[in-house]
Amino acid sequence: MSKKNEILNQLINLLKKLCPKQNIDYDSIRMETKLIEDLGFTSIDVLMMAIGIEKEFDIEINNANPSMFVTVQNVVDYIDGKQDD
Repeated sequence: MSKKNEILNQLINLLKKLCPKQNIDYDSIRMETKLIEDLGFTSIDVLMMAIGIEKEFDIEINNANPSMFVTVQNVVDYIDGKQDD
């Protein structure tokens, strides 16, 4: 399994914990999935996800704008880049 696929799986598990009451088909989440349009996230949900990512992946998102996370791919690429730092 590639590193990005591992990050994707970790991210999906994190979303399951953060958004248990949302009607999300987690098995259908792919890299091209859009957070707001496809998953129904609000800006608050994206912010909460960013906070969860910081804890889960032990990275900082403080200088990043959470609105840059449009797709799951954006999130995975950001995490991957931060882990390489």
